[in-house]
Amino acid sequence: MDRNTSSESKRAGSGRLSAEEAARLPDRLLDAAMEVFLDQGYARTTMDRIVRVAGASTKTVYSRYRNKNEILTAAVRRLMENGLPNLLSALDADAGKVVSQAFLPKIGERLAALATDDELLGIYRLVVAESTRFPDLAQLYAEGSGRVAAFLTRLFAQWYESGRLPLHGKPEGAAAAFLDLCVATPRNKALTGAPLSRAQLKAHVVSAVEIFLKGCGPRLPAR
Repeated sequence: MDRNTSSESKRAGSGRLSAEEAARLPDRLLDAAMEVFLDQGYARTTMDRIVRVAGASTKTVYSRYRNKNEILTAAVRRLMENGLPNLLSALDADAGKVVSQAFLPKIGERLAALATDDELLGIYRLVVAESTRFPDLAQLYAEGSGRVAAFLTRLFAQWYESGRLPLHGKPEGAAAAFLDLCVATPRNKALTGAPLSRAQLKAHVVSAVEIFLKGCGPRLPAR
């Protein structure tokens, strides 16, 4: 999108936004906000900058969002509502087609790739930096993580009940362990400027799944 082209040039002759522009306006504002937040960080982001990047009027932006915290929360909510359900639905649709243990690397790779996506990684940085000042933002991010954990919990419980996955703990604990094993290292590497290559990420997930499955096996005897 040409950032120097304001929405004024795209308005109908009446001076109002065309129907097409009006329909696109909410996404355009949130796209612009996310671009500025990820580029500038929270502290340096201003509503005026978002207005300029969106090519909208100040009145238009402030009629929807009172401040930059509200527009950031809306942008994060949109990402969580649009991206996660699609990913989890796709994984859920495939989950019954293959042996559970053979499907685990695919789940791990998809989740690790999501966690290291530039946009989501940028949001994670913002949440970590601003969560003490804006707990609502941290809660929203936690809700997204909770959806993933709930999906894995349900999936592992189903596999356990059907005899496809041994568990000697609660499915909730297995879900948390699986997420930590598959996602934590790729995300931390990306956060510190040394992201894993696609091949490295795949190899990491394969090892993580192997460790996870060994942990699901028979308990070691007490010493």
